[in-house]
Formats: sequence, structure tokens, C-alpha cells
Amino acid sequence: MGKPLRVLMIGDLEDDVQRIIGALKNSGYEPQYIQAETTEDVCGKLREEAWDVTISAQNRQLVEDLERRLLEQTVELNGEIEKRMQTEQALSESKEKFDDFMENAPIGICVADLSGRVLFVNRKIEEATGWTREELLLRDGLTTGFFDEETKKILLERLVARLHGEAPRTTEVPVTCKDGSRIWINLKTTILYKNGLPSGMQLAFIDVTDRKQVEMKLQSYAEEISDLYNNAPCGYHSIGPDGAFVRINDTELKWLGYRREEIMDRV
Repeated sequence: MGKPLRVLMIGDLEDDVQRIIGALKNSGYEPQYIQAETTEDVCGKLREEAWDVTISAQNRQLVEDLERRLLEQTVELNGEIEKRMQTEQALSESKEKFDDFMENAPIGICVADLSGRVLFVNRKIEEATGWTREELLLRDGLTTGFFDEETKKILLERLVARLHGEAPRTTEVPVTCKDGSRIWINLKTTILYKNGLPSGMQLAFIDVTDRKQVEMKLQSYAEEISDLYNNAPCGYHSIGPDGAFVRINDTELKWLGYRREEIMDRV
């Protein structure tokens, strides 16, 4: 028995087919052949099965038609490849721009999963806190020493509220730097989604330490002035245009024997 050989005969006359098959048998093969008469039939057979030999000895028109179809498909395929390459290039350039923006943004950006595990931090966070990304990545952001217990509680409450559909809003919280110093940040949390489901969060923060320090100094100064006013050795009060008391210090209240709520807004 000869060696098996799968043969696709393209558009040949029966006598030619038998002559070719006979020659193959005489050469030591056991050919199994199928004839294809039209271009569509040939394309279908070529897609459906793997052939050892494809033979066309007589039907030149069919061969030319196949060559034309092959050329058209090649041109079309090259066009699709070119479009895909252009799309991939555009996506690559877009990703590079996005990565550059995230890395060099003027605000701190951190991305974490819903468990709090840090997946990305940008250069601004490293500069502002002294913590390197190697020290932060894949660690629980709430246990790295960034936040005190009260701040952790606030952040968890905000995360739960955001997951339940509450509108985003900024929160000012303190952050502990690597050297132990503290800065204040204006923090905004954005929920990230994948396939319609929450998959993580993006934290964007702005260092507001300078403003916060000024506010705290002003608050301390105001409290000091209020204390001096209320506990001055002299009695003081202020009266509005209608003659009613709008302000009175503790010293004068003691002299008069009134409580503040008993005299305020009275003429």
C-alpha cells in the first residue's frame, strides 16, 4: 500500500484527473482526492482542510481568478494590518501621554484596590511625604504610617459613602511623612470601575500645609484675643444700632450677675 496523500484537484477534466492520480499511484502514493470546480468551492475547501498537494493542470481561468482573489484579499489584509498598526501606535502614544501626566502631575495621585492595597503612586507623593514608591506599593495604604486612627476612620467612612453613591467631595486630613513630620492635604476620592463594578479608587491630593498653618495660627490668635476679652479685668460689652447687647465679656457678666443668654439681644 502506498503512502497516503491528500490531493485537492482544481477544475481539471476527468481524464486529466485520472492521469494525474495514476501517475501519483505509480510513484508510490495512495492519493485521496477531491475536485473543486469554482473559486468559492476552492476557497471553502482550502479553509476547511489541510491538503498535502493542490493540483490544477488545465483550468487557467480558474487559476487566474484564484490569483486575483488572493491578491485582493492580500491587499485587504495589508490594509487591516496598517489600520491595526496605526491604532496600536495611537494607543501607545495615548498611554505614554497618560502615564506622563500621572507621573508628573502637580498634585499627588495614588491608586489602590478596594482593600486599600497601593497599586500606584506618583512622583509628587514621594516628594511631599518622603516615602518612596517601593516602600508603598502593594502595601495597605492605611497601615503605612500615613494616617492616624481618626483619619483612617474618616477615610473609611468616606469610601463606604462613595461606594453607596454619595457625590464626591474633598476632605482635609493630616498625613505623617517618613521623617515623622506632618503635612495637611486636600484629599478627593474617585471610585474606579471595571465591567460596571467598583474595582478600586484613585486618591488625588493637594498639599495645603502652608494655608492650614496660617489658618491654625489665625485660629489660635482669635482664641487668644477672645480669652483676653472675656477675662479682662474690666467689663466690656458691645451694643447694636437698636441698643441691644451683641457682645459682653465674662467679667461684666459676673459684675451684673447675669448669664450671657439672659442679656444677649436685649435692650
